Amino acid sequence: MSIEIIKKHLKEGSFAKLYLLYGDEDYLKAHYCKKIVQKAVAGPMSFNLQEFDDRNFNLSKVASAINNMPLMSEKKCVILKDIDPDDLKADEWKELKQILGTLPEECVTILHFNRVLYDKKSEKWKWLLNCAQKNGIASDIGHMQQRELERWVIKKTAEQGCSISEALADYLISTCGSSMNLLACEIDKLCAYMPASSIDKKDIDIITPRPVDDTIYDLARAVTGGNAKKALESLDELFLKKEEPVMILSALSGAFCDLYRAKTAVLSSNHSKLEQDFDYKRYPFRIRNAVRDCGKLELSFIRAALRLLMGADEALKSKRIEKRVVLERLVIEIIAQKGKVHVN
Repeated sequence: MSIEIIKKHLKEGSFAKLYLLYGDEDYLKAHYCKKIVQKAVAGPMSFNLQEFDDRNFNLSKVASAINNMPLMSEKKCVILKDIDPDDLKADEWKELKQILGTLPEECVTILHFNRVLYDKKSEKWKWLLNCAQKNGIASDIGHMQQRELERWVIKKTAEQGCSISEALADYLISTCGSSMNLLACEIDKLCAYMPASSIDKKDIDIITPRPVDDTIYDLARAVTGGNAKKALESLDELFLKKEEPVMILSALSGAFCDLYRAKTAVLSSNHSKLEQDFDYKRYPFRIRNAVRDCGKLELSFIRAALRLLMGADEALKSKRIEKRVVLERLVIEIIAQKGKVHVN
């Protein structure tokens, strides 16, 4: 809802005194910060825009920047980027509270948090949120929902003279993840590789590097499908990428946890809220794939696999044994369990 209010402000050209931009989606935070500045400042940017971060932060200069009148413009903007309230000394915090509590109408102040994360237990953060809600907008900008993100990928691709189908937009997201910064980079690469063209799957496979999670997914599918050759090849690929064995095991365990959650939910006819219940909002394709794949698997097999994964975790962390051997043995043992399944 707060983003809709920001969009309304941009459309009407009527701005609040204070905007607090925080949350998980860095691309959108930067986007709206830039848009507010562009729309609010009519005069020369060199006079009417001042930015402060942890390298040049000085409270007296911040106060002057906020309180000085704009030049040839109704508004000026001051951006405070990644100024962590919990890092400020008591007297600094007191002064900043005074500044933010008495903002002039002529200045649009933007608190833009990128590296610094919101701490819901922090009293200083609570004060900032309350101050922003009283004097303007506090906007928790998270990742887009899957359908919104697909539409954005299609639009972003079209802006560069190319086209991509909805299905391939979904494929690109499942390959790269939901970070809009990363997706924007991959779209730039794809459109440079295939200018004024319709992007197809082979273009994505050629240009977009397969993330580790993708190889882990191949490994999990090979294991659940009983394909030992493919599973060991996927392990080889991960070791060639010099991935840590503990990380490989963790990711594989996560894939089987997804399958277990999906299977139990499907058996109880209650899988519609899995994305919300287990916080799959950033990676909705994970639970969609798990719901699809778990239908071919018995619950007892998934449970047996999870027990083997726990044993491998203990072996990796406590025994003097070749870590690659632990993972290869794990893969073979899980595949062997498919022949021992019984219905619980």
